[in-house]
Amino acid sequence: MKILFLTMGYPSRDNPARLIFFKNLVDEIADQGNQCVVIAPARKNKSYEARLPYCEKQITKIGNEVLVYYPKYFSVWLKARSARDPFRNLSVLNFFKSVEKTIVRNELTFDCVYSHFLWVSAMAAAWVGEKYHVPAFGAAGESTFEAFSGFEREEVIKYLNRLTGIVSVSSENRKILLNNGVLNKNRISVFPNAVDTSWFMPHDKNEARKKLGIPNDVFVAGFVGHFIERKGPLRVEKATKRAGVNVIFAGKGDQKPKGDHILFCDKVEPKNMPVFLSAADVFVLPTQNEGCSNSIVEAMACGLPIISSKRSFNMDVLDSSCSILIDPDNINEISEAITKLKNDSTYREMLAKGALKKSASLTIEKRAVDILEWMKTMGEIKE
Repeated sequence: MKILFLTMGYPSRDNPARLIFFKNLVDEIADQGNQCVVIAPARKNKSYEARLPYCEKQITKIGNEVLVYYPKYFSVWLKARSARDPFRNLSVLNFFKSVEKTIVRNELTFDCVYSHFLWVSAMAAAWVGEKYHVPAFGAAGESTFEAFSGFEREEVIKYLNRLTGIVSVSSENRKILLNNGVLNKNRISVFPNAVDTSWFMPHDKNEARKKLGIPNDVFVAGFVGHFIERKGPLRVEKATKRAGVNVIFAGKGDQKPKGDHILFCDKVEPKNMPVFLSAADVFVLPTQNEGCSNSIVEAMACGLPIISSKRSFNMDVLDSSCSILIDPDNINEISEAITKLKNDSTYREMLAKGALKKSASLTIEKRAVDILEWMKTMGEIKE
């Protein structure tokens, strides 16, 4: 198939980590023999985005080509004060125009259009689908749906109901969409986030720790995510200190953890993440909300037992075979789970094996195949 992907952000040479999970899916779809083109409009008034090239040819891991367009548009999202603010509508219109101009200027043809995340990119996908008479799909991977709580709610839902179907990363996201009157249960399917197991796999722990400058004789918890309240880095900092264990953090943000028991705390390039994860004994992510955490799936693929939230958004990928589920806001529960895994090596090893087994069913190859087959069925697309 020829597939047009629309997104608000995409990795580039200068920022390879931005929405890397979406790029991995696009690359895998390209590697399965499909022609993939991405349009990721960039804001003129955002210095980093303004410097992006108009078009960048990206090459997949097996040598296939993905064309990525970064057409520039003027955005005033941050100036908008309400759902009906004209600034907001102007930004949406400019986004739409940048997509349309790119299609026309480059004479792009496609069998379907697929948007990453809902709201503006999905609204644009619905519009493009109707204009060019092709099936249009959206991916619901949001951790929250602010658009449904007074943020142009009716307008967003009107557009989403024009989509052919929606790929949801979790049963919880699907439930939220249905409860908000978006499509129906037959047009929203759940495909949890997945991992490239040819890259994310257990590395030798001693070698991994040597690269990070971490001693081999200490128990280490690992955290990956933005340093924000929702993800819980400061809760992990307190819980690990209470449990008397060391911890390593990968991420960035305003809530940067501090403490003598922290052995590493910095950004980690995507290519180095398997080594970072392999240096830990357990993975801890007390997140308050998610679509479906890519970091959790990656940690499982590296053979780590998981400590994460006992909330519905985790239930498609976590269970007792690979994780301990806790109240993400309860420091004591987090600490007790860490202590249990530290003191019980047999239990820790059992969960590690369960994590590897679970991740084997969450591969990026299988997810791409399943999504493509579902899209063909929903849109009656012929190869």
